[in-house]
Amino acid sequence: LTSRLQIHQARERGLWPQSGELATLDHVKRLAQAREKKLAVRLYRQIHGVSLADAKAVVDKLTT
Repeated sequence: LTSRLQIHQARERGLWPQSGELATLDHVKRLAQAREKKLAVRLYRQIHGVSLADAKAVVDKLTT
C-alpha cells in the first residue's frame, strides 16, 4: 500500500495535489513522468473511479 509518507513527499515535490486542491490529469501526468507510477495509478483511480487495470493502462500510455 502507498504510505502517507510517499504522498507527503510527492506533495512536497509538487507532484500530488495540495490539501483542498482539486486533483487533475496533469497531476497524474507529472507523477507518471517522475516514475511514481503507483501514485499515478492511485490518483487516477481516485479521480475517475476506474478499475486498477484500466488505471494502469492509462498511466502506462502516459509514460511512453
